[in-house]
Amino acid sequence: MGNKGGKETRGGGHRLGGGAGGAGGNLSASERAKVQHIVSMGFDASPAVYALRSAKWDVQDTVALLVSQASTSQRQSPSGSRTTATNGGGNTLGGGNAREGSRREAAALAAERRAKQKFGNASSKVRKTTSKGRAERAKKEASFAAELGKSSGAAVTASVSSLAAASTAFQNTSTSSRATASRPAPAPAQASTLVSRNPEERIKVLANMVAKYPPTVDTLVFIITAILDNPGVQKYRELKTTNKRFTSRVGASEGHGERFLTALGFSKSGEWLVLSPRAEDKALLWLGKACLEKIKNEITYIRASDQIELEKALSASAASADEEEAARRKTFESKVVPEPEEGSGGTTRVMVKMGPTTAQRRFCADDSVENIVCWLGATQSSLIPPQLENGEWTLCDCTLYPERVLDYSLMRDMTLQAAKLWPSCELELRPKQRIIE
Repeated sequence: MGNKGGKETRGGGHRLGGGAGGAGGNLSASERAKVQHIVSMGFDASPAVYALRSAKWDVQDTVALLVSQASTSQRQSPSGSRTTATNGGGNTLGGGNAREGSRREAAALAAERRAKQKFGNASSKVRKTTSKGRAERAKKEASFAAELGKSSGAAVTASVSSLAAASTAFQNTSTSSRATASRPAPAPAQASTLVSRNPEERIKVLANMVAKYPPTVDTLVFIITAILDNPGVQKYRELKTTNKRFTSRVGASEGHGERFLTALGFSKSGEWLVLSPRAEDKALLWLGKACLEKIKNEITYIRASDQIELEKALSASAASADEEEAARRKTFESKVVPEPEEGSGGTTRVMVKMGPTTAQRRFCADDSVENIVCWLGATQSSLIPPQLENGEWTLCDCTLYPERVLDYSLMRDMTLQAAKLWPSCELELRPKQRIIE
C-alpha cells in the first residue's frame, strides 16, 4: 500500500506496526489490542492511537472523543462532496473505488452494531466522573480537534449518528448517577418506621426495644396494671419524669420507655407524662401489658436480668467488710502467685470485666487458669471461685471473635499459654444463661 517498513492490516491499510516515528510505534500487547478494538468499530488506526493516548487508554472515553470529532467533521464537510484525507502513515481515507466503498459501508454497519451492544446497557457501566474530570476531557478534545477531525473516514461518517446517540445516552446516564450519588443520605429508618406504623405495631416494636432493660419492663407492667385496676383514678395516670424511681427505671432505657408510654396514649406536659381520659384506650393498655409479659419470658430479658443479679452479688460482696468475707477471701490469697515485673519475658496481661468494674494484672505464661480465679476470689469477691466451680457463672474469652467459653472444670489446671490466653487476654465474668452457643 506504499508504506515502507510498516505492517498493513487487512481492513484497508491501517498501520499498527510502523517505525518508531509512526502513531502506532512502540505499543504494548494490551495497547495494540485496544487499538485493534477501536479499528474493528470502523475507525482508522492512526487517530485511534492518538485518541487512546489522550484518553489515557480508556476505550469508552476514546470512542466518545472520536465520535465527537467525527460529528464536527461531518457538519463542516459540504453535502454531496467526497472528502479525501490521509493519516500519519499515508493511507487514503476516502475517494476509493466501488469495492472499497462497499467494504467501508459493511465496516460501518458492523461498527454500528458493536456500538449498540457496547452502549446498550450503559447504565450498568456508569463511571463516576467529577466536574474536574469533565473539564480535562473537554480540554483534551479541543487540543486534538484539528488532527482527529481530518481522520474521520467514510466508515465513521456512516455510523456516526448511532455512535453519537449512544455516547449521549452514556453521558446522560452518568449525569443521572452523579445526581443520585450527591443526594443526602436518608434519615435513620427506625424513627420513620415508628411514625409510619399504627399504634398497635408501635407498641409491639417498642416492647422489643425495652426487652434488654428489665427494670424498665417491670416498671411499665406495674404502671399499666395500676391503671387497669383503678379506672377513673387520675393519680395512676400522671407520672413525674423527674422522680428518682422513674428516672432510674423508665428513664434508663435510652428513651424507649417514654416512647412506649407515649404509644399507649400518654402525652408530655412539662415534667409530667399524663394519660387523659380522652386518650385512654383500654385495648392499647391490654396489648401493651401482654407484649411486656411475653417479653419477660424471652431470652433477651432473661439474660439481662441474670447479668443484673450477678452485678448486684458482686457489689454486695465488695461492699461487705465483715470478718466472714475477709476470712473467705484469705483462703484464696495463698494461691495467688506473685505478679511478674513489667517488661519481663514470658508474661501475659489478663483483663477481667465483671459488670461495671474491670480488674487486670500480669501473670507468667506458665501460670494456670486457677491462679486467675484465685486472684479474683482474693481481690474482688469470694463468690467468684465457687460460682465458677458449680457452673452458675462462667468466664468468656472475648479477646478474639467469635467469643470462647472457658470450661473451668476442664481448664483450671491448664497453663495460660496452653489455654491460648497468652500473650494477653480479655475475659468477662458472665452468668451461665448469658452465653450464646
